[in-house]
Amino acid sequence: MQVYPKYFAIHLFKVDGDEPLSAATDRFIIGAEQRLAIDDNSLLSGISLFPNPLNGNLFYINAPNLNGEELTVSISDLTGRSISEKTLECRDNTIIVPMGDTIASGVYMVTLKHGGEIITYKLIKT
Repeated sequence: MQVYPKYFAIHLFKVDGDEPLSAATDRFIIGAEQRLAIDDNSLLSGISLFPNPLNGNLFYINAPNLNGEELTVSISDLTGRSISEKTLECRDNTIIVPMGDTIASGVYMVTLKHGGEIITYKLIKT
């Protein structure tokens, strides 16, 4: 069975003590297309959102490695529905993010994008 990038395959395999392949240590190969963590050298490392939980309509992103840089901030609800997406500038290691007056209380995902790097945080609005 050959699996190509961007495709997946499902293969049913019955484990049988009399079958040599059932005990083979190399019968499966699992790979990942990309890293699931951020390097310590990443510009997105050391970021924090505050206040969290959010009581008003404005939150801040502390981004010590992005001073003077622009960052795309996307906010979505837990169903994946996009609430907003803005490109904002980091000044004095801080990005000010307006949530909007009509945003209901709930849990939101805040995705930060910069130069091909992406990181997502959970934000609770009370």
